[in-house]
Amino acid sequence: MLCTQFNEDGSLARTGAPSLLVTEKSATGTGLTGLADEENISFDTDHRGLAKYDRPSSSCYTIVRGKLQTMVREASVDVPARFTRDSTCM
Repeated sequence: MLCTQFNEDGSLARTGAPSLLVTEKSATGTGLTGLADEENISFDTDHRGLAKYDRPSSSCYTIVRGKLQTMVREASVDVPARFTRDSTCM
């Protein structure tokens, strides 16, 4: 099992063999149903590799950054339209 320990300088060191802690379904599921536009992207990494990137040029970072930029761009159109459409106060 992968463990975390402190080095002498206070930084963290991961030790031990990596292990699978959750199933693919658990790791990729949103818990919501009916999301036709949901997209799962596989990364050959652990949780730390998904949350912390070594450098801005890493492949995981560039993919995630691109997806987030797309979501922000789409939301800037979709969210105001949804408020206009669903507004009951005129």
